[in-house]
Amino acid sequence: MIWMSNNDIEVTAEKYGIRILEANCEISKAQNKALPTNSYLITYLDMIPGGGSYSKHYDIATGKRVDIFDCYYDKLGKDSRRLLGIEWTDGAVNPKLFCAKSYLKQG
Repeated sequence: MIWMSNNDIEVTAEKYGIRILEANCEISKAQNKALPTNSYLITYLDMIPGGGSYSKHYDIATGKRVDIFDCYYDKLGKDSRRLLGIEWTDGAVNPKLFCAKSYLKQG
């Protein structure tokens, strides 16, 4: 798994200057209008726990696209084929007005 714990998410996000709002979520979460306009849906392949194959996973993060790419490139290893996409979400909230703590409480 790319993220071993919540602490791993926080440490990695801080290192790259990004914020991961949803880890290993459903793709439909990217349609949430309560997300900020600067949020991205990251699509990647990750190993199935206990299995020998890969499956699609989705995260939602905010930050500069290049920083998000660097984070996932480093986490996934040098096999860039596992990073399938970094696309805008349908978020409609001004990033200056977005409160991540409130959003995460809604969870």
